[in-house]
Amino acid sequence: MKSVMFTAIRTAETVDVAEPSISLPGEAIVQVERTAICGSDLHPYRGEWGDPSGERPGHEFLGTVVAVGADVAHRLGQRVLVSGAVGCGRCPSCGHGISSACSSMKVLGIPAMSPYPGGQAELVVVPDADTALLAIPEGVSDEAAILLTDNLATGWQGARRAGVAEGHTVAVVGFGPVGMCAAMAARALGAWEVLVVDPIASRRAFAEELGAVALDADQHTVDAVVERTAGGTDAVIETAGRDAAGRSAIAMAHASARIASVSVPSEPYSQPPEAQLLDTQRYLPTVASPQRAWPQLLDRLDDPAFAHLDDIFSHRFALADATAAYELFDRHPDTCRKVLFDL
Repeated sequence: MKSVMFTAIRTAETVDVAEPSISLPGEAIVQVERTAICGSDLHPYRGEWGDPSGERPGHEFLGTVVAVGADVAHRLGQRVLVSGAVGCGRCPSCGHGISSACSSMKVLGIPAMSPYPGGQAELVVVPDADTALLAIPEGVSDEAAILLTDNLATGWQGARRAGVAEGHTVAVVGFGPVGMCAAMAARALGAWEVLVVDPIASRRAFAEELGAVALDADQHTVDAVVERTAGGTDAVIETAGRDAAGRSAIAMAHASARIASVSVPSEPYSQPPEAQLLDTQRYLPTVASPQRAWPQLLDRLDDPAFAHLDDIFSHRFALADATAAYELFDRHPDTCRKVLFDL
């Protein structure tokens, strides 16, 4: 079968690999129909976590169940989306839907977090399948389903963790796909004004299309936000994973605000975020637990705040074009919001 593989730093290729088979009773095999590149896939691609050669990425995908282990309740032929974070399904954390707190939590395609290859492939083995898989509800677009695997669940949980409520002014620092989802989630939760901070002009233009106030990320941004909000925003969601973004997020929050960080840091912090807080502020780093977000989101996807979810995907590629897709997503964030592979 075909699979994307990193063959060197900043080199992704589509290669032939052996078809997978089921080895444990809780596993299922999904024939992939759509899969996406996540910003987290760029960390190994760029060599930020060491030499990625031989790694097969991808934790955002959907498809059809074509084989199941003896303990799996999902049916053959069912169209499913797959959680980006897979818990065991048996521990107390998983019982509450918090897969990110599971001691055996796995992220497919990231060897440090799972022995399972990723979903940018024609066939994928999914562990703990009854926890990881969700039958795609009727009327949910493939684009929205892919976003439910990770980005939308992450943005939603960031907004919830930041305490976004009716009437709030909310800042979203970093406007990649997770930031886009976080801004939409903040609107759905009742925010009256969403301020988006990002250095890329095309992303700011998209934020304005969504009804947000867009600000460049420069030395004047924090002062502009504090002045506009008469002392700071009610909530902040940081999605960029950069030291400057984290410091700005805390500085633009008012004295009793919550700051939720849902980013994967791509560089060391100059100072621990907790050391920058006022005594009355709260800093809440979080990792997505899609299973917890799904029941909260599925009934809300018709909310006008989520009307432009599909527009987050700016480019579509065949799986055979992985080299070009990764180069575009990595080097041209001004034109490429997010990549979808069609199989």
